[in-house]
Amino acid sequence: MATKFELRDIISLTMMKNISNRNVIDIVSNNNYLDDFIRKADNPKYKKIFHQENLFNSSSIPFGLADEEIMNNEKKNYKIITFWDENYPARLKEIYDPPAVIYVSGSLKDLKKSISVVGTRACSVYGKLATEQFVTEFVNSGVAVVSGMAYGIDSAAHTTAIEKGGYTIAVVAFGLDKIAPSNMKKQSQKIIDSGGAVLTAYSSQTVAQRGYFLSRNRIISGLTSATLIVESSAKGGSLWTAKFALDQNKEVYAVPGRVFDEKSQGTNKLIKDNIAQIALNPEIILTDLGYKSEISNNNIPTNKFNETETLIINSLSKNPTHIDEISELTQLDMSVLLVNLLNLEFNGNIRQLTGKYFIIN
Repeated sequence: MATKFELRDIISLTMMKNISNRNVIDIVSNNNYLDDFIRKADNPKYKKIFHQENLFNSSSIPFGLADEEIMNNEKKNYKIITFWDENYPARLKEIYDPPAVIYVSGSLKDLKKSISVVGTRACSVYGKLATEQFVTEFVNSGVAVVSGMAYGIDSAAHTTAIEKGGYTIAVVAFGLDKIAPSNMKKQSQKIIDSGGAVLTAYSSQTVAQRGYFLSRNRIISGLTSATLIVESSAKGGSLWTAKFALDQNKEVYAVPGRVFDEKSQGTNKLIKDNIAQIALNPEIILTDLGYKSEISNNNIPTNKFNETETLIINSLSKNPTHIDEISELTQLDMSVLLVNLLNLEFNGNIRQLTGKYFIIN
């Protein structure tokens, strides 16, 4: 789908007040040139639609700001992608009110196999571990992972995707020049360095505002074929992502949590209300979507371990196990257990969490 509109014309329209993305897409799709539309805008019909009689005249269109935006993006090596470009994400184009323009830092790749993974900023150890397990399986199946680069679940999703050699996209609610604080800036650079991308619907100098995050969530779900909510409180922002995904006819999944855990109230309610399908393991999602997993289970082969190490490995799983329980299960002397746990951790076979809990890595 091509357009005769210049890039500066399209960006200028997106910068005008009281014009929505749908308005911009309608204007550009149904007119040959911006000048043609300006002439038509003298018609009372257009004035009524846009609610401002003096809105459409050449002096009111911010061409200068658009030119500055284009120059800044070229200088910073950001990509400007319009709704009419071939590399505009296909799934995003199909949602209600897609952004007319997106700005990308990094590499925007094919999202044919892709899943959004989102959740609370104040995640629990359980939520972080669940995110790592699901994202690891997704990456092993060649699935792109999309999230919002916030603290907690989002950050864990991006980090795991990078560590496992996968592709990840962060969708943000501000301009690419306004990424903050410093830890988010560092993560955005890691995403880009890994071959991923940071994507936004806002021009480079746009500062985040409350309403922008809802719009961001709509894009997160819109880019992918399914959305997984890992952890959420009863009023968590990720529940909006689930709602948007449902409205977009996308699959929605939620990881169940403990009944009395505040961080799982939202996800448990999504499952109870039949808004989300229960995600007991990654294979359920991969099978539903037709994304074949290359990993059949999470068990570490024990033939490379000695007898003592095998006892320890067999006592562990992806769920945190306290050292006292490991000692009870293995009947190993604590001094022997500590030495072997340290060796297994050093070799990357297991991982120690806070409070002397251990999991299979």
